[in-house]
Amino acid sequence: MARSNYDAPAGIAWDADPEAQDYIIYVDATDDNNFAELADSGQWPEHARVTATEYLFLETDPDDADWLVISHAIIDGVEFWSDPHTPAAWQDIDLDGQNPLAGAINGRLIA
Repeated sequence: MARSNYDAPAGIAWDADPEAQDYIIYVDATDDNNFAELADSGQWPEHARVTATEYLFLETDPDDADWLVISHAIIDGVEFWSDPHTPAAWQDIDLDGQNPLAGAINGRLIA
């Protein structure tokens, strides 16, 4: 078993959009300069879709990634999206945290 008191980020959260029915999460692990524009134009693959105002990271999510959220709703049969929301706090999020200690080796008895 290993323990750490390092506060690794558990996810991202945002204030609710009162008109949103769900939120589309996008992630960029490549530092693409056009990430927000490509997500906004529908040319970046959707990572997840949630109805809550938070996304908790999964073990499969990339380290050191940029994240953004777009609000989404269908109103009277018409689909709407917000502009991308990608604050500075969501850039290059390191999910790995710190390297663990190597741990003790070569156990032996003391006589």
